[in-house]
Amino acid sequence: DILRRSVPRPHSFASVPSRSPVPAAAELRGGNGSSGALMKEHGLPVPQSPMPLAVDGPQSQGDFVWNPPPPSSPAPSSLPPASATPSSPEPDREAVQRVVKTLWALAKDDVSPSEAVGLGLSSLLAGSDFSSRDVVPALLEICCKERPALVSAVWDQLALSGEDLSNLCHSLGVAGSFLRSQQWKEAVETLRSKADVLRTEDVLEVMRCGNDVPASLVDVMRTKACAILEEPWSNSATPHDVVLAVQLCGPMAALTSLWSRVEELHEELAFSIEHITTIFSQCARVKHLEAVPQLRRNRVESVGLGIQIGTPKIPPLGTRVVQLFSDHVCEKIDSLTPAQICTFVVALTSTSLPMDEFWLFMLAKRVQDTASEFSSDQIVAIAKGYANKRLEDDAFFEKLAISVRERPGDFTPSQLADFLFSCAQIRYLDEELCRIALSPLRDLGKSRQLGASLGSAVCAAGMLDQRTFGMTGAFRALRPGKLHRDVLVNMPQALLAFPRGVEQFMPQLLRELCLAVAARRSRRLFERRLVLIGTACVCGVPSVKQWSPRLMNQLAVSLRTLQIDDRNYEPPSSSFHMEVVAVLRFLDVKHKLEVPVRPFCLDIELEPGQVAAAEVRTAGEVPNFAVNEDLRVG
Repeated sequence: DILRRSVPRPHSFASVPSRSPVPAAAELRGGNGSSGALMKEHGLPVPQSPMPLAVDGPQSQGDFVWNPPPPSSPAPSSLPPASATPSSPEPDREAVQRVVKTLWALAKDDVSPSEAVGLGLSSLLAGSDFSSRDVVPALLEICCKERPALVSAVWDQLALSGEDLSNLCHSLGVAGSFLRSQQWKEAVETLRSKADVLRTEDVLEVMRCGNDVPASLVDVMRTKACAILEEPWSNSATPHDVVLAVQLCGPMAALTSLWSRVEELHEELAFSIEHITTIFSQCARVKHLEAVPQLRRNRVESVGLGIQIGTPKIPPLGTRVVQLFSDHVCEKIDSLTPAQICTFVVALTSTSLPMDEFWLFMLAKRVQDTASEFSSDQIVAIAKGYANKRLEDDAFFEKLAISVRERPGDFTPSQLADFLFSCAQIRYLDEELCRIALSPLRDLGKSRQLGASLGSAVCAAGMLDQRTFGMTGAFRALRPGKLHRDVLVNMPQALLAFPRGVEQFMPQLLRELCLAVAARRSRRLFERRLVLIGTACVCGVPSVKQWSPRLMNQLAVSLRTLQIDDRNYEPPSSSFHMEVVAVLRFLDVKHKLEVPVRPFCLDIELEPGQVAAAEVRTAGEVPNFAVNEDLRVG
């Protein structure tokens, strides 16, 4: 199989289903037939005679093949320069949509896809100034969005020719995800034979399919892209060339080799927002962009004197990319689409690029004003990005939460759980959102449907102190090995709010934390979580009954084996503030946050009477752990 597909797409059209015998051509094309009635119903002209769509060659009755006239071919070269595509009249999209609906109705009316496509195109082109070449991209685009099952049949009947590479590549970029392997194979052979005259813009059109592009075609395109990084093409690279090289050669190699040219193009304002969006999207896919090695200081003698001259420090590549495009994109914030905004947020909050707070602030204000225009995937991705960077803005998350509450049916249970976890990370509480997202956790079957997002839901419930929702089914379905890092770090703090969670899930969580510490992944952070569990155990939180001797011994062995260094416990001030507040909440100790006391502003204020009441309330529950001194870690 030449396709790199891990799983079949849900709307892929593997084969044309068998149909009943096709009616006579006169019945299909006549004004009194069922097809004619359908066309009249949708306001389409009914052709009185078949309109041939092929310019040469024989064709059988009902078999419509379109062969567009060959355009003027560019001069062959190893890497032809990019040129603007001649503008063509934009077809009436409403008319195209009516054609697609008619095709669908005809397909349900026992008419073969071949006849349906022919009749639809004939109706669309009758009495208009458009050719089938003008209509093809719009027809395929609307079919992909509204009737994916028709795409394969439409592609077969259009018989796209290699003589028009631009139209073929654009059509592949639009409909490639819905094509069969044989259709891709034929297109690959055509493009391989025309690789010398293939333009950069055409390659970018095909790359819109992403992972659906066959590996054999990607290799051909990568060879073409790598030539851009070498002399003399690198000195005259166009924005299309830069984007293609970033996509196929990787952002690190492409931007490092072409950086001088990128700066020149940026000064000329040659990059469009689409170009910049693609570059940032590719940068976000790598783990990090390595810093350029700093040159050593050289000793240069001038006029007989030894003068120490140091080369200027070159910032990391990711920093230079953000600094170069920041002002240009911020000036066009109002014209960005939701997809472009989401791409920039994901990239600027990733590990590969530095965080530009002003840029993210401008993006947040745009999202806040137009939250209803973003899809569910985009809302969840944006919330996750801001939460991971701990960018707390209650007004911003309130707008996102309102958008989620107004259309809960657009969000899957997994998306609701992930969004609630993002809110919990920045300590934003929305009671109605908690009810929507956490209600399914009472049922074991519904909890299992959340998959990997179940840990996010449980962790969010604990961090937001939502104890009214039954978690029995959730803890039975929870698997520690499927928790991603952010959830695993915060799960000890969250579990202390649920006695049932300590009893059921704490043994597995202890093993996961020990493995994480042994692997030295954020060792200090995981060690602090183990110390937090030990302190809670000593203080009888959440309840003495939940700490069985077996669990206490396991905790003692974990703490003794890891040999935790007390110096590793001190966290940053902001993280320590959150941990103290979480423990006070678990102990039901009333406290005030950010209390102004001139000339200071206290982070947390506890009144003596509140502390005394908490000590009296918990005095009878503190267990006697004298038998195990290893647990005295607080």
